[in-house]
Amino acid sequence: MSLAGVVENLVADLVFLVGIAACAALLLATTRWRTYAQLLRFVGLRTDRPLLVVFFSTLVVRSGGSTGFNGMPRTYSGPAVPEAEWKEARTISRAIEAPSRGLFARLLINAIGRIPSSGLREWLGPQEIEVQYELSYLQVPAPLPAAVTICLGSPGYNYASHVYLSTLSPLLVFVGGGIQDHAGRPVTHNGDVAMLQRLHTNEGFPIYIAAGLGVNGTRGALRHLFADWKDLNRRFGNGDFALALGFPWFQQDPFGFERPVELLALSR
Repeated sequence: MSLAGVVENLVADLVFLVGIAACAALLLATTRWRTYAQLLRFVGLRTDRPLLVVFFSTLVVRSGGSTGFNGMPRTYSGPAVPEAEWKEARTISRAIEAPSRGLFARLLINAIGRIPSSGLREWLGPQEIEVQYELSYLQVPAPLPAAVTICLGSPGYNYASHVYLSTLSPLLVFVGGGIQDHAGRPVTHNGDVAMLQRLHTNEGFPIYIAAGLGVNGTRGALRHLFADWKDLNRRFGNGDFALALGFPWFQQDPFGFERPVELLALSR
């Protein structure tokens, strides 16, 4: 074989390998994007409603009631957010942040996104999601946004939790110092108990309540929502559901929120 033939074969092999690598990269990127789009659909985010609002529990510190890191009294007074909720809320942004896309996947997805009324466009889901973090409203009553919403904390600390648990026919409710189902049966556990609940407004917006009796419960319920969304999607689809979850008390195990025990599951 002549030198020119050898070079021609090498170039052909190189082009073939580059093509295979490009196709594999494109397949990987689009598969990751497809999984991401499934997560967005489970949460309830769509191309026509790309906003997610997260309401934190809000504590009001009275004048003279605050201390610094060294235990010395401070003059601060006003709203404060529980540290554990703030830390765990970062998992929301990480979970729904768009996955990185290679050049070919980016060009393909962006092209599909420009096609009007494209089924592929809906299949891929929204390309940009906005997460809006809010303190629980202190001046109440107040209108709540028409958006997919996550409420962190129980009704005593979160106005949004209070409103939605009072108006959306919840499957689980807070009563006194515990959680009961809609028939009044208490959920019992030797530790912290939390609810992870999805309800829908009359306009069809999903509302999530992640709230516990203690720190581990609230944080663990939110963690469960995004860490186990595939299982929740398989079990409940897009319908209403409520889970009662058990955790160790924070004082017993500060990292116990990572190990939920399902105590009760309800759906409709």
